[in-house]
This record gives sequence, structure tokens and C-alpha cells, in this order.
Amino acid sequence: MENKVYTQEDLRMENILTMDYVLNLEPGDFVAVLDLKAKARNCLRVFFTFDDGRKIIATVQWWQKYLGLYEMPVGTKLLLHYCEFSRGEVYLKSVERL
Repeated sequence: MENKVYTQEDLRMENILTMDYVLNLEPGDFVAVLDLKAKARNCLRVFFTFDDGRKIIATVQWWQKYLGLYEMPVGTKLLLHYCEFSRGEVYLKSVERL
């Protein structure tokens, strides 16, 4: 992948498939590599490969300042911190470069 934020049209035109990526549903800390970044309406979709090989997608919001991922280069190794809401939903709370 190029080091850029793709649009939906870019993904289609370049035939970049993301269907192998799923949501992470467990809270905790995970080591991962940033694979891809893509714009969505009001958020940034980020795609990771976890150290255990899982392909994970997450969304980060503008009010989170995109957790710094908008500017982060593809291929960066990260420590991801996932937390659980009181309703049981899991979300990406913070990111650290390794």
C-alpha cells in the first residue's frame, strides 16, 4: 500500500480489497502494523495486522484527532489500546508507536 489516505473511489479503482479485515471485539493491548488508511464520511478507517496474524479494521473519529493515525506512515508498528464501553462495545482508545 502507498503511504496515503485512500478514498472509497481509490480503493475501487486500485482494486484494494478489505473484506478480510474484521472488528476487534476484545479489550486489551495489541501489537500491530498499520496496513492501510481510508477516508469515510466523518471518520478514518484504519486497517491493521495484529502480531497474531489477525486482520483488524477500526474507525477513529475527528474528535479523537484520529489518534494521530492520519499522519502516521503505513507500515508503522504500534501498540493499540482497546477499551470497553459500559454497554459492552469495544473501541480503539489510543495508539503508541513502538
